[in-house]
Amino acid sequence: MQCLDRIVQTSERENNTYVAKFSKMVTSLDNGTKCSCKASGVITKSSSIKLHVNRAPILDINDKIFCNNTDSVIISCTISGEMSEFGFSPFEHRFHGTFIRSEAGNVTGNISFLSIDSCNYEDNGEYICEAWNKDSQQMLHQKSFTSVTVNGPPVEIDKIITIDKAVTLSVKFLSVKRPYNPRWFYKTMLLPNSTQYFQNMSKDVLVIRMYGKILTHNGYIANLTVSNDYAIFKCYLLIDNEYGTTKMEFEFNNHDNVGSNVFNLRLFSWLSFGTILLLITVILSTALICRHRRNSQVLTASRAIYLAAPENINNVNIYDLTSPYEEIGDDYLVPTASNNTETSVKSDETEEYPEDVGHYLELE
Repeated sequence: MQCLDRIVQTSERENNTYVAKFSKMVTSLDNGTKCSCKASGVITKSSSIKLHVNRAPILDINDKIFCNNTDSVIISCTISGEMSEFGFSPFEHRFHGTFIRSEAGNVTGNISFLSIDSCNYEDNGEYICEAWNKDSQQMLHQKSFTSVTVNGPPVEIDKIITIDKAVTLSVKFLSVKRPYNPRWFYKTMLLPNSTQYFQNMSKDVLVIRMYGKILTHNGYIANLTVSNDYAIFKCYLLIDNEYGTTKMEFEFNNHDNVGSNVFNLRLFSWLSFGTILLLITVILSTALICRHRRNSQVLTASRAIYLAAPENINNVNIYDLTSPYEEIGDDYLVPTASNNTETSVKSDETEEYPEDVGHYLELE
């Protein structure tokens, strides 16, 4: 075999099979180089290949990382290759394909470091390192990834108290390894699994939060069902796996029904009372407004109408302030003598008024 001006020997394998191997560190200068292989025997055969050198950077990242709960771990990503100019993008954290967060690494030379302090279940997932290299005017990107698994005791996700004819205490939790049988305690007494203290555990799909992102993950739920005769019931649950034990405490107050998902009768009563009170207030307010409006209309209709003569600018009226009548007795008035006025009294005649009444204005 001859490639890049080198000759190599073949080695024989079983069934008259021969293999020729050649290895060499290549650079971008070797791109497009043709390598030919020629085998001679009874028959001569030849073949060739063409080298395609990828100028993108080469990345080296940690293999799978296991972190014990509350411990610290460092992810390192190293770039190599023909690099006149290079750099790193932030690490990308994903969980089962869902984007969780982006964290910039600490870059030293050609290595980017990401430190995870005090591991917890939110740090589980895949971490992607991305680097770039500038080749002439072309930007070449390369990605590599690793995974982080946090080992630790069960992690509590949620606690639920359900009140019905009986009371059910439920705990939803995550566990890297299958948990052992849960143990429920009342004070210091281990509760037996019986009809009075019925206990069970099963797999469940949980809604979890990882650095502010909400997603679902497979987990477990443990239940304890007791009678609804207790006024106050305090207990705790111990859940174990091969990495440790987690303690989860409960306090059930039957007077307040805190945490119950059953309809609260006391709350319903208060809401009903408030609604009725609001309706009564609205009805009384509406009745008072209607009554006020009717009274206003009656007062408007009963107001007297006065007629007044408008001011006549052209004809000035002069009124004699002295009465033309002279008092001569208690029951009679006799007009006084006047040289300019004749007074006639007609007892049976009707007084005529001018037809033009436009001189009067209606005043309310």
